[in-house]
This record gives sequence, structure tokens and C-alpha cells, in this order.
Amino acid sequence: MLRQWSHVITLTFVLVVTLAGCGPRPGPTPALDATAQWKTAVAAVQATLARAQAATATETVSLTGGKAKRATETAAAQTRPATNTPPPQPPTATTKPTAVPTATFTPKPAPTNTPAPSKPLLRDAIVLIEVSTITGKGSRTRHMFTKDGGGTDDDVYLILEGVSQTGIPYSRQFALEDPSKNDREQGQTDYYRISGGGLALDPISLSALKRVGFRKEETSQTTKIDGDWLLQGFSVSFTLADGTHRSFEFRPNQWFSSGEMAQFTWPLQ
Repeated sequence: MLRQWSHVITLTFVLVVTLAGCGPRPGPTPALDATAQWKTAVAAVQATLARAQAATATETVSLTGGKAKRATETAAAQTRPATNTPPPQPPTATTKPTAVPTATFTPKPAPTNTPAPSKPLLRDAIVLIEVSTITGKGSRTRHMFTKDGGGTDDDVYLILEGVSQTGIPYSRQFALEDPSKNDREQGQTDYYRISGGGLALDPISLSALKRVGFRKEETSQTTKIDGDWLLQGFSVSFTLADGTHRSFEFRPNQWFSSGEMAQFTWPLQ
């Protein structure tokens, strides 16, 4: 628009200069006054310039308004939330992943037939017991019956009594049985050995022993008086973990009655 008005102004100016330079020319027709023509040309130029300025101002306002509109639209576009913009990702440099605990499986050990470990042995722990019993011969009257003899077929147990290291009294019993013969007959001496088993799993300290004896439990099918046992004498020998031996001998000449549980013990000297 400014370029077009620029051409119009240029042409008008050239026309005014041309008219001013020519002046009045003689001719057969009367010519207009040169001053009047000059004023008319100047007025036309001024009017043309005024219209050009007005048009320029209008175009400037239009351009300014367009720029403002475009600036407004740009600002609105910048402030409008983007629909296709992906959400911001957390920084990876400062964020550490949380460790997830991993479950572990520990298989149970397969059961074995290995026996339970025995308790540690003391120096005076008993590892072997050797017992000998002497069955007496005599006569005994009970319930108006008199019996000559002293042997028995009832079960007999060796008894060891003592006090533990914590001060608690205890009693251990071991069966005395010789399957190779008919033991505990009158006038007969029998020998028994006790080792391993309970002695290994639960050792007995000789220093903790206080008494030794026997218990007879009625198990035979004979008459009540036939079960009486006369213990004329016995000896007990202990082999200790340190290899030493201790022996004790007794001559009780004690009857163990039948028909009831009979038990007798004697102190260790």
C-alpha cells in the first residue's frame, strides 16, 4: 500500500514541476493565469499527500493490530496445555530403585538314623559295670511253710543311687540277666556286665554315687514262697573314663521276699 502511494506522489510531483517550468504559452486560445495554475497544482499535491498520510496511518494501525493479535494468539498458544505432551519422567540420576526382597527356599535336611550325641564324659564317668552275685542256701518259714534254698526265677535289677551336680537325687536301674544259663540258683555265683546304652547316653559320675543295691520284682509262676531270694554277697566293679577301676564288696546275707517288690541298697564306702 505504501509503495502504491509513493508512485502517485512521484507522478503528481513530476506534473507540478512540468507545469511550473512551462509557464503560460501564447496561443490562439487564452491561457490560464500561471499563478492560479501553480496554486491548483500545489493544492492537488497537498491533497494527494494528505490522502497518502491517512492511508499510511490506517495501514500502520492495521499492521500494529495484526501484530498485537498475533502476539496474543502466540501467548495463548504458549499458555494452553499441550494435549499430546507426555508426562514428565522422574529424574534417573537421583532416584534409586527400591530393592524387592527375594524369597529363598532352604530345603530341610533329610532325616538320618544317626543316634543322638552322648554327653561329654567326666574323668570319673563310669563306662563299664561288672557285677557278681552269690545266691545263698538256707531255710525260711513264711505263711506256715518252710523252704530250703534261696534261689529265684524273678527279675532282678541293679540299683545305683546318687545326687546330681545340681543337688537332685536320682536312681538308675539296670536289669541283671544271663540268657546262657539258669542264674540265681542256691549256692551259685553269677556274673553280669553293663556297658554302653544308658551309660553312654547319660553318663554316671562315680563321685556322685551314694548307694548301690538290688530290686527283685515277682515275675515267676511259682508259689509265693518259692520266689524268695537269698543274697549272700555281691561285688561291684566300676571302670572309669580315665582308665581307673574301683571295686566294692558286700556280705549282706539278705532275703528278698516274693509276692511283693523287694528292694535293698547299701552305702558305698
